[in-house]
Amino acid sequence: MSSSIELEDVGQVFRVRSDVDGRPEEFVALEGLDLRVDPGEMVCVVGPSGCGKSTVLDLVAGLTIPTSGRVLVGGQPVTGPGLDRSVVFQQYTLLPWRTAQGNVELALEAAGGMDRRERADRAREYLDLVGLSDFATRYPHELSGGMKQRVAIARSLSHGPQVLLMDEPFGALDAQTREHLQEELIGIWRETGTTVVFITHDIEEAVFLGQRVAVMSGRPGRVSAVVDIALDRHDTRQDIRSAPEFAHHRHEIWTLLRSAGQRARLEEVERVA
Repeated sequence: MSSSIELEDVGQVFRVRSDVDGRPEEFVALEGLDLRVDPGEMVCVVGPSGCGKSTVLDLVAGLTIPTSGRVLVGGQPVTGPGLDRSVVFQQYTLLPWRTAQGNVELALEAAGGMDRRERADRAREYLDLVGLSDFATRYPHELSGGMKQRVAIARSLSHGPQVLLMDEPFGALDAQTREHLQEELIGIWRETGTTVVFITHDIEEAVFLGQRVAVMSGRPGRVSAVVDIALDRHDTRQDIRSAPEFAHHRHEIWTLLRSAGQRARLEEVERVA
């Protein structure tokens, strides 16, 4: 089962210390942000550094409450973290004293409602889903970076969340491993039907993964455009990254980001002036 996500006219203001005199001042991270993700959809979010991409994820996860506007999951206001949502970060956050299976079981222990045997069976099921059934007894230091991230994904999916939130999860991996995990994520998403929001700074990654790509402007962050991605991901005879349509979408998003960056710089100059 999966849920919709709605961000309606969301604003986020933080209190920070001034770089000039150290006094408290307001930092406007998001302003007038609107975005809807349909149940079972995978949407990627791209934008310049500091535009508030991770703040959007924190709001949907319930780790932060918006200053203004509404954040809804499944039509219900988000008031804090919940088991209906799960987050995968760039850092693997695996417990070094637990095996791969033990790390997946950790999420099931937190969710409750299962005995030890049921947790073990469920953990092995999700390790198999991410292609790590043969590594269940390995400890994190015995796994590669890509394997650690697959354990983190298995852990996040094991308790059956309706929404999976991913904050640049492949950003620290080498190019070949990253492409391989992107392909695996597509397969996992198709099999589970989970709603996915994927934050990335990589335009090609966004085009490859997303059914739609939300392009954010510079600070204060807002969604300046949403691009529908029309690619035939079912045709396994060719690498869609080499398709003309892929190049078209990549250029389209690059142009939007470039325009957003230029507008942000002009607005910054106007604020200073």
